[in-house]
Amino acid sequence: MRKIARCSDRQPKLSDYTSCISIIIFCLLATVLIFGTILPVSMNSILSKAYSALPTERDPAVDVETVRLGKGSIPPGGLRILADVDPFFIIDGHVEFNAPPNARDIKVVVAESTRKSITHAVILNPTKLQNIRTGEALYHVDLNQEISGKNPWTGDSDKVDDYNNVYLMNIGRGKGPISFNDQSQATITIVFAG
Repeated sequence: MRKIARCSDRQPKLSDYTSCISIIIFCLLATVLIFGTILPVSMNSILSKAYSALPTERDPAVDVETVRLGKGSIPPGGLRILADVDPFFIIDGHVEFNAPPNARDIKVVVAESTRKSITHAVILNPTKLQNIRTGEALYHVDLNQEISGKNPWTGDSDKVDDYNNVYLMNIGRGKGPISFNDQSQATITIVFAG
């Protein structure tokens, strides 16, 4: 289920920006093919309107996503992608998920990445809010703009401040997979800017 959080007005989605820019580029190319020229003033005004709608730290976008986790498992070292907001970055938010109550190795990982590699990553320890029923507990993690901690891949201390990815990861090395029931899901609320 996909929901968009509402502040005072509807917050645009990432797909709104990319489709808007694609339409503008298509119209500009069609104009060049038909008329052979474009007035620079109209092009600048169209592009400035398109880019003025992009989220900024002063006027960020908010998105809420729910990811089904069950009926399946995450093997040791495996992960599930909860959010990827590239080319933007996350400045606030939180993650809530339900998982087995003894799943100490399930962590939230935030990462800065490019199209070629993950440059920085930090493990976040979820807080167990309460046991919901037999075999299931509710967990919570806050997402801040700057986060320091241990990198899950290098084992070294690391820091993220322009991160664009959020993962759910089984960090248990040499242990079994973490299994979810068919009701397991993660909900992530992110505030992002560009």
